[in-house]
Amino acid sequence: MTDQGDWIARDASVVWHGFTQMAAYSDNSPVIVERAEGREVIDVDGNRYLDAISSLWVTTLGHRVPELDAAARDQLDRVAHSTLLGNGNRVVIEFAEALALRVPVEAPHFLFASDGAAAIEQALKIAFQYWTNIGVKGRNTYLAFGGAYHGDTIGSLSIGAGGFGTDIFDPLRFPVMRAPGFDTPEAIDVAIEMIAENCASLAAVVIEPLVQGAAGMEMLPAEEFAKLGIACRDNDVLLICDEVATGFGRTGTLFASEQCGLSPDLLVIGKGITGGY
Repeated sequence: MTDQGDWIARDASVVWHGFTQMAAYSDNSPVIVERAEGREVIDVDGNRYLDAISSLWVTTLGHRVPELDAAARDQLDRVAHSTLLGNGNRVVIEFAEALALRVPVEAPHFLFASDGAAAIEQALKIAFQYWTNIGVKGRNTYLAFGGAYHGDTIGSLSIGAGGFGTDIFDPLRFPVMRAPGFDTPEAIDVAIEMIAENCASLAAVVIEPLVQGAAGMEMLPAEEFAKLGIACRDNDVLLICDEVATGFGRTGTLFASEQCGLSPDLLVIGKGITGGY
């Protein structure tokens, strides 16, 4: 019978793990998960572990939720995938209709992506394309915050503040305007000044509402954020709220934007939206 050590060796020989130093992977006693129940994951030797990070903020309802398992099986009996390029899909329409009633966005439309970082890329491109489509030139930069993390694709790395060993990719990142991080109490006020001074070149402001998770749970008071939304509207700048980490109940309301009094032009959601499926 193959034990944990054998699985670790096999894993290291064929799998690269994201945000993991593979040179030290095998020495760090990684857990090799075979199955899960509720709040726990179970390794190949039968040991149980509390999934305290919800498999990186994804399994918001736990593992093997009977209702979700049944829905997944039912959908597999219908169709696993069909393209949305020029065609529709019944369950996608129903899902989007249900989401439209919940998100803090006026008259929302949904563009589905493969993951949170890809969704951020889509939001950046939509913001840029919006100005292009209405004939406004020069709106080709973004304002982001210190300590921000938005993903590991080129665009998301660019608006992110770096770290996590991503410095090697700095030559690929495009420049953005950078307000202070949430560890600075005046961060929102500084951002508002930057918006007013640079509105003619800004395609959008990108923010993680309420809390910067990857920065170490840096927070600002919820009441600080509404004035940022007002500044964006007053200066005709789009607002992108990245709720990949905070969305779907992570901060007490379904979306952190609701606590912050924000109704963004573009809302980026992920992780919890999947329930781990």
